[in-house]
Amino acid sequence: MPWLLKSKIVFQKDAQMKRLPKVGKVLYGVLLALMLTMLLGLFPQNALAACTGNGCVGKDPTEQGCGTGAQTKKWIYIPNNVYPGLGQAQLRFSSTCNAKWARTLNTSGFWYYTAATDWWYFSPPFGYSYSGGTFPNETVYTKMLGPAYSAQACGAMNTSPISVPLPMNNSWYCTGWW
Repeated sequence: MPWLLKSKIVFQKDAQMKRLPKVGKVLYGVLLALMLTMLLGLFPQNALAACTGNGCVGKDPTEQGCGTGAQTKKWIYIPNNVYPGLGQAQLRFSSTCNAKWARTLNTSGFWYYTAATDWWYFSPPFGYSYSGGTFPNETVYTKMLGPAYSAQACGAMNTSPISVPLPMNNSWYCTGWW
């Protein structure tokens, strides 16, 4: 009889071990179905964003989930009289949020005061600005503008603080309109 008791214990352990892979397979199946749904577009991507379109105006792109997957639509090097590429002024666009903003990237290798202004082209022109210090490869960015009008990004870098907003349509440090 001791061998019978022992075999029941082994059998119970085997049954528990067999159930574990089934649970793992179910979880794997659910995870796979969720990923396929997102990839096929059945789950709207902007569900991850906190705003869309004109609802994003004046909001932070990072806090709203709009920065992930955003694209640079226009950019220009920010020059000075010594180094032609201190940084880049970039006009960013999020298709998830359908919103635009300006970003200035410090590519100089040194710490600089950095500023960004985005302009929304309507009468009167409207924009947001941000000015602060950046280390190499850091960015400053503005709040977002909606999709209704063309936008332009302006950026500047200097060794002393920068007044904002930056003037629009400056060919030295503003992108084209998009």
